[in-house]
Amino acid sequence: MNPSGVLYAFATLAIWGAYFKALHSIGAVEMLAHRMAWSMVFLLIVLTILRRWNWLWPVLRDWRLLGVLRG
Repeated sequence: MNPSGVLYAFATLAIWGAYFKALHSIGAVEMLAHRMAWSMVFLLIVLTILRRWNWLWPVLRDWRLLGVLRG
């Protein structure tokens, strides 16, 4: 086992613990809404940087495929 890997794992757990403790006062719905919104922003940035927008237009035009992706 790599000692630096164990150190990184404990540091990550400490950071996540502090993060979730700070978010304790926020409601679950508000937290979920923020995660969804920021995930969408991140996705838009990544798609823009990689220039991978070609797949989106056919998907938006196909209602059956949208239903499948919606779950």
